[in-house]
Order: sequence, then C-alpha cells, then structure tokens
Amino acid sequence: MGLASYFFTKNIDRTWRLLENLEAGMIGMNTGNSSAAESPFGGIKESGYGKESGMGVAVDEYMITKTGTLTLDGHY
Repeated sequence: MGLASYFFTKNIDRTWRLLENLEAGMIGMNTGNSSAAESPFGGIKESGYGKESGMGVAVDEYMITKTGTLTLDGHY
C-alpha cells in the first residue's frame, strides 16, 4: 500500500491480479523501475496527497490512477 510496489512473476494471470489489487500508485512488474520521467507521479491513500493535477483534476480526484511498468524477458 502506498506510493510504489514491485513484484516479479512469469504468470500473466498473476500479473494482472496483482496490478489490479495492489494499492499503490506506481507498480514495477518484473523490474526495479516503477515509472519513467514522463509518467504521472502519485500514490494511493495518504501517499496520494499532492498528486500531479491537470485539466481533468475534478474527475481525477474520484479515480484511482496507477502507473505500471512491465519488463518482458529479453526486451529492454
């Protein structure tokens, strides 16, 4: 729970379950990197205070936005 979480698995079903159920704003899947410089920055719950805002800020406050970074075996 919070700003970032990481996990490693070869099972694609487990990947989607974890991505949907982890309570974190940035999730690193099969990588130690959970985001890129151009990705939105923000967390979930108390870690979400001070999230980046923009044009859709009124609607975004009622949504949970996650950033997921996935590394595939043999691709960088």
